[in-house]
Amino acid sequence: MQLLKYATRSVLFLACFFLLGSGETHVRNQYTIVGYHPYWMKDNWKQYDLDMYDHVVFFALYVEEDGNFRSLNGWPMTWADLVLTAREKKARVVPSFTLLEAQKVNRLFSDPAAIARLKTNVMNAARVANADGVHLDFEMFEPISATAKANYTRFIKDIRTLLNQWKWGKELVVFTLALDPADAYDEAAIARHADKLVVQGFDLHWKTGPDAGPIAPVSGWGQRNWKNILARYDALGVSRKKLVLSVPFYGYEWPTATGELGSTTRGPGETISYSSRGARYASTIRYAAKERAAKFGLKRDVVSGSPYYTFQTANGWFQGWFEDQVSLAKKYQFIKQNGLGGVAVFVPGYDDGVLTAGLKQAFPGVR
Repeated sequence: MQLLKYATRSVLFLACFFLLGSGETHVRNQYTIVGYHPYWMKDNWKQYDLDMYDHVVFFALYVEEDGNFRSLNGWPMTWADLVLTAREKKARVVPSFTLLEAQKVNRLFSDPAAIARLKTNVMNAARVANADGVHLDFEMFEPISATAKANYTRFIKDIRTLLNQWKWGKELVVFTLALDPADAYDEAAIARHADKLVVQGFDLHWKTGPDAGPIAPVSGWGQRNWKNILARYDALGVSRKKLVLSVPFYGYEWPTATGELGSTTRGPGETISYSSRGARYASTIRYAAKERAAKFGLKRDVVSGSPYYTFQTANGWFQGWFEDQVSLAKKYQFIKQNGLGGVAVFVPGYDDGVLTAGLKQAFPGVR
């Protein structure tokens, strides 16, 4: 794909972005509330309580290893109403630039020409909608070269500089991993250039993982919990105020060897949204967690506080794990008790508004 060339398109539409200006940050006490709107949720953003969110992240503009875009997913033209409505609610709107394959990330940040191309494309895509900043989501669960690691950090620094040159106050938000098992990130250096780190607080038991268990446990379950995540970032010297922990409004249903907690899986899990709305929009979602739990019986893990259900068919045992108002309240309490920067929700539309009510109760504030 060639570099973005939007300048001649829909002049009136783009003028509306600039006339409205950038969103103003509203602070609920000292916390930042982020909501991710993925392209596959289409116009479901109209059902969101946008008054709740300081930042709306459009997910995603997918990046390729040559620094061009594989897909813009309609940004910005398709999302005009979302951007304008969020601005009216005084929320900041930030596009996410995303690459989820570690080896492609490695090749991208090993190629100076690709890096330069990506910087140009990122800034053009942000400027065309007068976005309030940039969200970078490059996920590496496998090792990358020392050169690529250093170049990714340098890229973040350069984007910070370019944002400042464009307009002071534009924000840089970077997604980072919970535990970084491949040591692919220099989180301390990244934090020096980013306004916020959205830290992976979910998928601590993941879709293709070897065992079933809570998606986002605060404690217990070995090293895969929020307490250990925070301890890791503390040891790296990252300011707690820069840490925005992410929570899932979804879960997984795994085929398991037994009905016992922590059972090994017999194959990859299936994504389940909290409510049936996720299934209506996401083609990969068939079931709603609250409906499955009502059918098979809601249980709660005493260690993590997370809800789950189990059932057995002729094909074997299954376990479904997700988050509800009770378990999410413990996570919000953890954020406040430990002086963290806020919370990020993926995906607001997966809950039919039920879980959003608990978020609002935990982080009250007048807009």
